[in-house]
Amino acid sequence: MDLSWSAHEERFRQEARDWLTQNVPQPLPSGDTRAGFAAHVEWERKLFDARWSVVSWPHKYGGRDASRGSG
Repeated sequence: MDLSWSAHEERFRQEARDWLTQNVPQPLPSGDTRAGFAAHVEWERKLFDARWSVVSWPHKYGGRDASRGSG
């Protein structure tokens, strides 16, 4: 059994890692306040706009057509 990542999977993983490094809010405040809730909504919108919120969904619905197991 080969448990190593394929070249495609490794590119996908690196793309996700790079995007998150550049875009995750630091710090992301608690969602228990109005300001924190608004920050979380903004973060979710940023994820959606970049097609990272539901990567397994078809591209036409805002996803990346990625399988759950292989990116």
